[in-house]
Amino acid sequence: MVYRILAVLILVSLLISMSGCMTFGTYVEDEKLALLKENETTRVELLQLLGKPDSIIPGEGGKGEILIYRWQKANVQATDLIPILPMLYSEHKQKRRAVKLFVDDAGILRKATVDEKPFVYRFGLLNQ
Repeated sequence: MVYRILAVLILVSLLISMSGCMTFGTYVEDEKLALLKENETTRVELLQLLGKPDSIIPGEGGKGEILIYRWQKANVQATDLIPILPMLYSEHKQKRRAVKLFVDDAGILRKATVDEKPFVYRFGLLNQ
């Protein structure tokens, strides 16, 4: 009996310790964004301040380019590690942030946008 209680306590503590979060990409702080000046900041200054972007795509009509910094944080729940539970119900809270910086052909920042989306992703048979 004591061994069963001990085994359950160990299992519960292992599952709790496995909960956590994962982050991906480059998070651009608001303080750094405040330093950017549209029609003034150069591409070189952007890269010095923010580092290498996660992706670079051509601007509209092939003019200039858009430097994109993407960041995502996902919470992982220990219950997802129990084989049957995620099939029945699972919920993941996530945050996403995308900073898009349009730089013209002369290398000047023309527009900066921030798109931030917290959301909850739910799936499983009981979550209909």
